[in-house]
Amino acid sequence: MKLLKFILIVYLFMGCSANTRKSTEEKTIINEKAKNMNDLRITLAQVNHAGWDFKKQTTYILEAFDSICPNSTDLIVLPEMCVSRMDEIQKEAIRLNTHIVIGVSQRAGENSFHNKAVVISPDGKIVTEYIKMFLHQEESSYGYQGGDSTVVFKIGNAKIGLLICGDLGLGVEASLDLFHKDVDLIVIPASAFSNSLEYWRWHMVVKSLDTGIPMCMVNYADFSEDGAYTTGGGHSMIVTPLPKGHENKHIDSLLLDKNISPMSHIYCELDSKQEIRTIDIDINAYKNYRKNMIKHRTKGLNLLNNTSNER
Repeated sequence: MKLLKFILIVYLFMGCSANTRKSTEEKTIINEKAKNMNDLRITLAQVNHAGWDFKKQTTYILEAFDSICPNSTDLIVLPEMCVSRMDEIQKEAIRLNTHIVIGVSQRAGENSFHNKAVVISPDGKIVTEYIKMFLHQEESSYGYQGGDSTVVFKIGNAKIGLLICGDLGLGVEASLDLFHKDVDLIVIPASAFSNSLEYWRWHMVVKSLDTGIPMCMVNYADFSEDGAYTTGGGHSMIVTPLPKGHENKHIDSLLLDKNISPMSHIYCELDSKQEIRTIDIDINAYKNYRKNMIKHRTKGLNLLNNTSNER
């Protein structure tokens, strides 16, 4: 009888210990997924393309947003020129309790339009909007007019700048202007062809290295419902000035590291299909990198001013 009691006690003790371990392991997993206090949680919403049918595009977006849990992200970024009306997207910002950056095509006059990136707050209000400055010839031929200044908004302590698609490649001054406004991240709604993706990778890496600012580009997925030709090759990405895991190293040491290449600066990259992916990025990790660049940028500005005066 005593032996039976002893076995029962040992069994119960082992069971309780196992449950305690299981509980601890689950909590550890949860803690690993928890956000660092300096992290900005960004959701890249690489949605299917509706061929500039804004009503259908809104439906695609709402369907994609079904996979996002409320209170799960700080910022959702969508591609360029998704919609012309924002009422449904504003409702989603409230439901999900998050900021949303979305590309919008809006009429500016009787025969003119603006290509915008609009920021919607968690209470559904429009925080600010940026008008694309550097337009392609095709956009101008359709009556689109460019803006004349960059825009910055804040989420908590993070300062975020906005560009749109071709602004990154055509407008060197735009990213440098955001550098001097001391932004922590540049968000870029885009509509990029699949055959230009290598161009995008290199441009983002070079601009991120040149400014010390992480950059987030969100493109349309490579999708066409009816087989018609549409822009969108997917491969939305986040690029950082220092490779992941090397944030505390000096750039000179990275130049001597044979395991580091320009493509090591791609923090994450989606494939070509529709995908909603959420990424945490430490916005403070690159501040020291930018501080070390300021003295070089000051010399560069003096050089440009002198060149401009000579003209």
